[in-house]
Amino acid sequence: MKLMLSCFFCVVAASGALQSQSASLAGQESALALKEKNFHNYGHDFLDLAKGDEYEPSAGLADTAWEVEGHVSAAMALLDVYDSLSCPPDRAAARTIIRRQLGYYSKDIDSEIKISNMGIERTKKPGVAAEATRMRDDLRDVQELFNSIKLD
Repeated sequence: MKLMLSCFFCVVAASGALQSQSASLAGQESALALKEKNFHNYGHDFLDLAKGDEYEPSAGLADTAWEVEGHVSAAMALLDVYDSLSCPPDRAAARTIIRRQLGYYSKDIDSEIKISNMGIERTKKPGVAAEATRMRDDLRDVQELFNSIKLD
Protein backbone atom coordinates (compact mmCIF):
# COMPACT_ATOMS: atom_id res chain seq x y z
CA MET A 1 0.00 0.00 0.00
CA LYS A 2 2.81 2.43 0.91
CA LEU A 3 4.58 1.56 -2.34
CA MET A 4 1.41 2.24 -4.36
CA LEU A 5 0.93 5.61 -2.66
CA SER A 6 4.59 6.46 -3.20
CA CYS A 7 4.34 5.60 -6.92
CA PHE A 8 1.11 7.57 -7.22
CA PHE A 9 2.79 10.59 -5.61
CA CYS A 10 5.73 10.32 -8.07
CA VAL A 11 3.36 10.18 -11.04
CA VAL A 12 1.37 13.19 -9.77
CA ALA A 13 4.56 15.15 -9.03
CA ALA A 14 6.03 14.31 -12.44
CA SER A 15 2.77 15.30 -14.08
CA GLY A 16 2.87 18.68 -12.35
CA ALA A 17 6.48 19.22 -13.43
CA LEU A 18 5.58 18.33 -17.02
CA GLN A 19 2.64 20.75 -16.96
CA SER A 20 4.91 23.52 -15.66
CA GLN A 21 7.51 22.70 -18.34
CA SER A 22 4.75 22.69 -20.98
CA ALA A 23 3.61 26.17 -19.95
CA SER A 24 7.18 27.46 -20.15
CA LEU A 25 7.75 25.84 -23.55
CA ALA A 26 4.44 27.22 -24.82
CA GLY A 27 5.59 30.76 -24.07
CA GLN A 28 8.88 30.18 -25.86
CA GLU A 29 7.13 28.55 -28.80
CA SER A 30 4.79 31.52 -29.03
CA ALA A 31 7.75 33.92 -29.20
CA LEU A 32 9.42 31.68 -31.80
CA ALA A 33 6.24 31.56 -33.90
CA LEU A 34 6.18 35.35 -34.04
CA LYS A 35 9.83 35.44 -35.11
CA GLU A 36 9.20 32.73 -37.71
CA LYS A 37 6.51 34.92 -39.28
CA ASN A 38 8.80 37.97 -39.16
CA PHE A 39 11.59 36.15 -41.02
CA HIS A 40 9.16 34.85 -43.61
CA ASN A 41 8.03 38.43 -44.21
CA TYR A 42 11.63 39.72 -44.32
CA GLY A 43 12.41 37.22 -47.07
CA HIS A 44 9.52 38.45 -49.20
CA ASP A 45 10.33 42.10 -48.48
CA PHE A 46 13.94 41.68 -49.59
CA LEU A 47 12.87 39.74 -52.66
CA ASP A 48 10.60 42.65 -53.61
CA LEU A 49 13.52 45.07 -53.10
CA ALA A 50 15.97 42.96 -55.17
CA LYS A 51 15.94 45.08 -58.30
CA GLY A 52 18.75 46.54 -60.39
CA ASP A 53 21.94 47.28 -58.50
CA GLU A 54 20.24 46.24 -55.24
CA TYR A 55 19.74 42.68 -56.43
CA GLU A 56 22.80 41.11 -54.82
CA PRO A 57 22.52 42.55 -51.29
CA SER A 58 18.73 42.18 -51.20
CA ALA A 59 18.75 38.61 -52.53
CA GLY A 60 21.42 37.68 -49.97
CA LEU A 61 19.33 39.19 -47.19
CA ALA A 62 16.26 37.25 -48.43
CA ASP A 63 18.29 34.01 -48.29
CA THR A 64 19.37 34.85 -44.75
CA ALA A 65 15.78 35.51 -43.71
CA TRP A 66 14.54 32.21 -45.11
CA GLU A 67 17.47 30.26 -43.63
CA VAL A 68 16.66 31.57 -40.16
CA GLU A 69 12.94 30.99 -40.71
CA GLY A 70 13.85 27.33 -41.29
CA HIS A 71 15.91 27.20 -38.09
CA VAL A 72 13.05 28.69 -36.08
CA SER A 73 10.54 26.29 -37.62
CA ALA A 74 12.78 23.31 -36.88
CA ALA A 75 13.31 24.46 -33.29
CA MET A 76 9.56 24.76 -32.80
CA ALA A 77 9.06 21.22 -34.15
CA LEU A 78 11.72 19.86 -31.80
CA LEU A 79 10.07 21.58 -28.83
CA ASP A 80 6.67 20.16 -29.86
CA VAL A 81 8.11 16.65 -29.94
CA TYR A 82 9.85 17.16 -26.60
CA ASP A 83 6.65 18.49 -25.05
CA SER A 84 4.74 15.40 -26.17
CA LEU A 85 7.16 12.98 -24.51
CA SER A 86 6.25 11.73 -21.06
CA CYS A 87 8.79 8.95 -20.55
CA PRO A 88 11.82 10.32 -18.62
CA PRO A 89 14.42 8.31 -20.60
CA ASP A 90 12.90 9.50 -23.89
CA ARG A 91 12.87 13.09 -22.67
CA ALA A 92 16.51 12.81 -21.58
CA ALA A 93 17.55 11.48 -25.00
CA ALA A 94 15.55 14.16 -26.80
CA ARG A 95 16.94 16.86 -24.50
CA THR A 96 20.50 16.05 -25.63
CA ILE A 97 19.57 16.23 -29.31
CA ILE A 98 17.53 19.41 -28.94
CA ARG A 99 20.26 21.20 -26.98
CA ARG A 100 22.78 20.28 -29.67
CA GLN A 101 20.52 21.55 -32.46
CA LEU A 102 19.67 24.78 -30.65
CA GLY A 103 23.41 25.34 -30.14
CA TYR A 104 24.00 24.81 -33.86
CA TYR A 105 21.20 27.21 -34.80
CA SER A 106 22.51 29.83 -32.37
CA LYS A 107 26.04 29.58 -33.79
CA ASP A 108 24.74 29.78 -37.34
CA ILE A 109 22.95 33.00 -36.48
CA ASP A 110 26.36 34.57 -35.76
CA SER A 111 27.17 34.04 -39.44
CA GLU A 112 23.78 35.34 -40.51
CA ILE A 113 24.34 38.52 -38.49
CA LYS A 114 27.65 39.05 -40.31
CA ILE A 115 25.94 38.51 -43.66
CA SER A 116 23.25 41.01 -42.67
CA ASN A 117 25.90 43.56 -41.73
CA MET A 118 27.51 43.11 -45.15
CA GLY A 119 24.13 43.65 -46.80
CA ILE A 120 23.61 46.83 -44.78
CA GLU A 121 27.05 48.11 -45.82
CA ARG A 122 26.59 47.26 -49.52
CA THR A 123 23.12 48.66 -50.10
CA LYS A 124 22.56 52.12 -51.49
CA LYS A 125 18.88 52.28 -50.60
CA PRO A 126 17.89 53.51 -47.14
CA GLY A 127 14.79 51.26 -47.16
CA VAL A 128 16.88 48.12 -47.64
CA ALA A 129 19.31 49.22 -44.92
CA ALA A 130 16.47 49.97 -42.49
CA GLU A 131 14.78 46.60 -43.09
CA ALA A 132 18.13 44.79 -42.82
CA THR A 133 18.82 46.55 -39.52
CA ARG A 134 15.43 45.41 -38.16
CA MET A 135 16.15 41.87 -39.33
CA ARG A 136 19.59 41.93 -37.69
CA ASP A 137 17.95 42.95 -34.41
CA ASP A 138 15.48 40.06 -34.79
CA LEU A 139 18.41 37.72 -35.49
CA ARG A 140 19.88 38.69 -32.14
CA ASP A 141 16.49 38.17 -30.47
CA VAL A 142 16.15 34.68 -31.97
CA GLN A 143 19.68 33.80 -30.93
CA GLU A 144 18.85 34.90 -27.39
CA LEU A 145 15.65 32.82 -27.49
CA PHE A 146 17.57 29.73 -28.63
CA ASN A 147 20.14 30.25 -25.87
CA SER A 148 17.47 30.76 -23.20
CA ILE A 149 15.46 27.59 -23.85
CA LYS A 150 15.76 25.34 -20.80
CA LEU A 151 14.57 21.76 -20.98
CA ASP A 152 14.03 19.98 -17.66
